[in-house]
Amino acid sequence: MMDPVLEKYREFASTMDYKSPEIPIISTVRGNWASEEEVVSPDYWVENIRKPVRFAEAVEKLFSKSEWILLEVGPGNTLTTLAKQHPGISPEQVLLQSLRHPKLEENDNVFALNTFARMWSCGYPVKWDVLYKDNPVYKIPLPTYAFQRVRCWIDPVMNASEMAKSPNTVEAEGYAEQEGNSESKDLRSEMREIWQEFLGIEKIEDDDNFFDLGGNSLVAVQLFDELKYKLGVVLPLSSLFEAPTIKEITELIEPKISSESEVKKERSNVLVKIQGEGKGRPFFCIHGHFGNVLFFRELAMKLGKDRPFYGLQSVGLSGNEEPIISIDKMADRYISEMKAIQPEGPYHFGGYCYGAMVSRAMAQKLEEIEELYTPPIMIDPQPNAFRKVLNNTVTDAFRKVANNQRIEVHQSNLKDNNFSKKIGYLLKKSKDRSINIAKEKSLFALDELRKWIDIPMPSTLNEVDICNMMAHKRYSRNLERNFNSDVELILSKSLTAKFSKDPEKDWSGFTNGKVNVHLVEDDGVIMSGVMFDEPYVDGLANIIRAIWANEPKSSDSSTSKLPTPVVKQSKQAVAASV
Repeated sequence: MMDPVLEKYREFASTMDYKSPEIPIISTVRGNWASEEEVVSPDYWVENIRKPVRFAEAVEKLFSKSEWILLEVGPGNTLTTLAKQHPGISPEQVLLQSLRHPKLEENDNVFALNTFARMWSCGYPVKWDVLYKDNPVYKIPLPTYAFQRVRCWIDPVMNASEMAKSPNTVEAEGYAEQEGNSESKDLRSEMREIWQEFLGIEKIEDDDNFFDLGGNSLVAVQLFDELKYKLGVVLPLSSLFEAPTIKEITELIEPKISSESEVKKERSNVLVKIQGEGKGRPFFCIHGHFGNVLFFRELAMKLGKDRPFYGLQSVGLSGNEEPIISIDKMADRYISEMKAIQPEGPYHFGGYCYGAMVSRAMAQKLEEIEELYTPPIMIDPQPNAFRKVLNNTVTDAFRKVANNQRIEVHQSNLKDNNFSKKIGYLLKKSKDRSINIAKEKSLFALDELRKWIDIPMPSTLNEVDICNMMAHKRYSRNLERNFNSDVELILSKSLTAKFSKDPEKDWSGFTNGKVNVHLVEDDGVIMSGVMFDEPYVDGLANIIRAIWANEPKSSDSSTSKLPTPVVKQSKQAVAASV
C-alpha cells in the first residue's frame, strides 16, 4: 500500500536537516538500538513507513533493565496497554502515560504532575528550578492526624424480646444486609483490578463501557483468560456485548461461581446482537476459525443503523455445549438460529475466512428447503480451503505465499535470540503441532465411535479452534462442484496480488453461479483480520454497503417474495450448460 509513495517520501526526507540524537533510540524497524549513522539517513525513515513494526522486540530491549521507564508521550494509553501484554514484562517494570485517557475525568495538570512524581519516586533527577519557574512554592503546615472514628461501646446482652424493641435493630439489619453483599462487592473489586491491569487505566467506574475505554478483541482475549485462571469462569468474548461494564459482567458471572447454584447444561447462545437498530432485514455474519465474533463490532458500527447486525459464534465457547465438529451440522444450527430472529427469507448472511465455508453449506441447505437468500458475502476466504474446486495453479501459488509468510514469522521470532532460546522456541512449536495433530486424530476416532455408541467429548478435546479445524478439513476434502449460488467475494487486495492476476477467473470454480470480486486494502498478511480494524475497516464497510445497495428491492418490505438470483437463476444456468 505504501510502495507507490516511497520514492516521493525519500525525496522529501532528503531535504531534512538531520542531527545526531542526544539520547539513545530503540528502533522499531530493527527491534534494537538504532545507530547514529542510520538515524540521520533518509533511507532509514523510508524504511519506517514500509517495513513491519517490530514493537515486541523493541519493548523487550527496553525491558532488559527493570529500572528503565516506558513513558508514553501523547494522549491515551495504547502504547502502554500493548506493552503490558508483552510476556517479558517484569512486575517491577514501570509504565506511565504523559496524558490522561479521554474517559478519565481528571485535571490534565494534576495527571501530568502525578506522572512526574512517579518518575521522581523511581529515582529520575528533577530540575526543580524549571518545574517551579513560574510557580513559586511556599511551606505550609500539615493538618493534624485525624483519629479513626470507631464505636467501641459494649452493649449489654439482650434477649429476643428486648432486641425487637431495640432501636439498634434496624442498624444491625442494615449491617447484615451489607455483609450479605460483600461477596458481590469483592468480586466486583477483583473484576475492576483485572480491567485496570489489562486496559492500563488506573480509575475505572462500575458503569464504564469496555469499548469506550479502548478495549478491543486482543485485550478481551487476555482479560477472559485471566477470568478463567483466577475465577474458573469460561465466557465467550461476545459476553462483552451483553455486559460491557464491570457491574454487568459481575452480575453475569456471579451465578457461575456461586457454590450454591447448580451447573446446568443449557443450549449455547450462538447468536450475538452486535448492532440491533434498523428496519432492514438483519445481516448475519459467521465467525472465523477461533469462533469469536467480538472483532466484528467495529464493522457493525461503521455499517450504520439501517439494519441489525448479528454475529454467529461457535457452539461451545461458553462451555454449556460441546463444540460441533461438522460443517453441515454447524449450518443446520446457524440456520435455526437465524430463523428464530427472522422466520422467513430472504436471508442476508456471510462469513469471515472459515465462516465463508459455513456460509457455503448454509446456502446449499437453504436452497434445498426452498428458502430465499441474497448472495452470501464471503470475506477473505483462503484458496487452500477450496482446493478441490479451484484451479491448482492458484492454490499452489497461495500455498507458496502462505509458507513464505510462515517462515518470515519464525525467522522474526528467532532473530536476535541466543541459541538456547531458539531451540526452546522450535521445540515448543514442534510440541504444539504434535499435540494438535493428536487431538484431531482423537476427535476423528471419537466421531466414528459415536456412530455406534453415545460417548461424551473428553475435556482435553473440548477446544473450539481444534474442533473447527477438524470440521474444516473434513468438509474441504469432500467438496464438490455442486454449489450454485451467486457470491460476493471480498478479498485482500495486497495479498491477492501476490498469487492471482485475475481473481474473478481464479475463483470461478468456487461456484456454478456468478462470482463478484471486491478488493479491500489491508496489511496483506494471511488471517491477520486487520481489515476489521482502523484504518482498513472503512473500506470494508463501504464495499458491504455497496453490495447491500444493489440487492433486489421489493415494494412490500414485509413480504419474503423478493426476486433472487441465487436459487432459480443459478439452477437455470446449470441446466442450460448441461
